[in-house]
Amino acid sequence: MVEEFYVQGDGVKKKYVCGSPQVAAKRFLSYLRLYRKERPTSLQIENESGKRFDVVASWYFGVLKESSFSGPEAEFYR
Repeated sequence: MVEEFYVQGDGVKKKYVCGSPQVAAKRFLSYLRLYRKERPTSLQIENESGKRFDVVASWYFGVLKESSFSGPEAEFYR
């Protein structure tokens, strides 16, 4: 199922249309890394129905090593 996800981090907010918050987070992190040269460690994601997720990203020499999701709805997307 495709949904709209609003991802926010480092003062930037973008909308992604995709199937999961994980995909939205990875696209957003790639955008920040490539175009803004930033590597945020925490993001907030909200979908079109108001479900919220928190993302914690860890970086290794400028490359995304892993990201973990939390929030009341996170299990639905695993």
